[in-house]
Amino acid sequence: MGRSKRRTALILYCLLLVLPTAVLATLHWYQLRWDARETLEAMPAEARHAATRLGDALRARLHTLLESEDRRPWYHYRPMYAPPGSLGAEIPFLPSPFTIEPPVEGVLCRFSYDFDEGAEAPLRYLESEGAPTPDHDRLHQVARDLVGREWRNSFLRGTSPRSDLRREEFPLAVAVINSLEDPLPCIANELAALRELQGQQIAVRTFGFHLQLSRETDGTPFLYATRRVWIEPRPELAELPTCLSELAGGATFVDGFFLDPLWLLESLPAAMAEQVLGGSQMLLAPDSPAVMPGGDLEVVRLHPVEELQIETVDPADRYYSSMQVVISTARMKDHFRGQMLRFFGVAAMLSCSLGTGLWLLLASVRRDLEHARRTENFVSAVTHELRTPVAAIRLYAEMLRDGWVAEPDRQNEYHERIVSETQRLETMVERVLEKGRLVPGREKARDGDLSEAVAELCAEFESTGARDLVWELEEGLPDVRLDDEALHSILTNLVENARKYAPVPLGSPDEEKIRITTRLEDGRPVLEVSDRGPGIPDAEKQRVLRAFYRIGNEATRSSRGTGLGLHLVDLQARALGGGVTILDRAGGGATFRVHFQKSRAKG
Repeated sequence: MGRSKRRTALILYCLLLVLPTAVLATLHWYQLRWDARETLEAMPAEARHAATRLGDALRARLHTLLESEDRRPWYHYRPMYAPPGSLGAEIPFLPSPFTIEPPVEGVLCRFSYDFDEGAEAPLRYLESEGAPTPDHDRLHQVARDLVGREWRNSFLRGTSPRSDLRREEFPLAVAVINSLEDPLPCIANELAALRELQGQQIAVRTFGFHLQLSRETDGTPFLYATRRVWIEPRPELAELPTCLSELAGGATFVDGFFLDPLWLLESLPAAMAEQVLGGSQMLLAPDSPAVMPGGDLEVVRLHPVEELQIETVDPADRYYSSMQVVISTARMKDHFRGQMLRFFGVAAMLSCSLGTGLWLLLASVRRDLEHARRTENFVSAVTHELRTPVAAIRLYAEMLRDGWVAEPDRQNEYHERIVSETQRLETMVERVLEKGRLVPGREKARDGDLSEAVAELCAEFESTGARDLVWELEEGLPDVRLDDEALHSILTNLVENARKYAPVPLGSPDEEKIRITTRLEDGRPVLEVSDRGPGIPDAEKQRVLRAFYRIGNEATRSSRGTGLGLHLVDLQARALGGGVTILDRAGGGATFRVHFQKSRAKG
């Protein structure tokens, strides 16, 4: 029931306050954004969107180039290849289309190698006629470094750094021919065995091209795109002649091409800027002097390497060839800054107000529910405590009235029981009344020795004939603020609580009995009552000191009580300037420690 009420209160609070406030704040936020958009459109140039549009245009151009290369089959990266459907009496080999087609803008040359041959795999180069003549020696060295780096990194990041995988089926015979480094001698001798593979297919998985940038020690940049081609293993090929069995364990090839970095990172952005930018917008080349923002100018940095998601060997190269888009933003800054500051200021105040209100509401609901539960437990406990003595008193009184008991001894016994039950009722009423009388700082307190005061009460407890208590009173303790009535109430309630929940069987050793101790703890005199009961969970140690609080459900509890005993102990201790702490007893059970305020005369 408590959780349901808290949930209801929270829902009502959100519906009545939080939700309308959130809706109004959201509408206001959208209005601010709309005003900012209108301000930007009124300016001579689209300030903050210029760099984004240029970056999108560059990505679209690069995506078109990579997508075109991705569609190329893997065997086009061989100097000579056998196309599908060419297996007849003879196999016609065709030159790679890269060597006869017109050059692709920005592509310097293409290369491939067998990844399974390791870091020293030989490289095959393909160049288009009419393409720019690259520095072959430097490209070869860069490619060799790439092969070694890819071979080492493959053990760390798997087959490919990209997840765009394309799976295709190829004729097995075509895959075998095109996977050979020098197919002509093998085909001349094993054409009959190769024809036996007709009609069979093999799966080839091709990853998308992945673009990388590296720079030499002199700062020269190199751009290259690579992809992996994985041909699945076919163990049955191991039984064919040696030259045809290379695909028995599968194969991994790497296709790649070099891009002109000046074209991609300088010439292409400049050409795109003429199409995308307009008005007062201007793109500054990487080697242009830096423009400092100020006045009516704002500088937006454009990093082509980062925009195009090019992987760099050196992380610092992400900002290589950075450019500047210069735009005018003076009026927009002042307007938008003022609007945002006012919005966030109001939003912060509303958030604090709503948060404080929510916390106070939940705390109030929790406090009321807790009080209602404790009151319900108290009413149930008092009802149970009253029923037994009232029923006993009525029973004995009716028996005496009706003359059922004639013997004087029996009559005296019944009278004693009536008196005993009446005293029990009186004790319960006195405890309820005592709760309202106790306040901190009572004037009846005096200075005294704690051990001596407890020793005087020891005789009273021992006079009842009880043998379940063990006393350990330390001598020479500093004087504390005491009240004989309060000390008697504290000790009585703690002993009764221990006897109720941890009764000591007859004949138990001293270490299993209820132990009453006075000693120094952190320089303060304390009174401890330790039992061997079930103990008190950590979550309940503070709650059991509240009025009417008892662990468990009152309707199913077998032990009697009203939930006031430990609360009165706490009130009595605080009235004397001290307090109560509940600890776990070593070996099982609980220890109730009451500390007292030191004597004022002794500080």
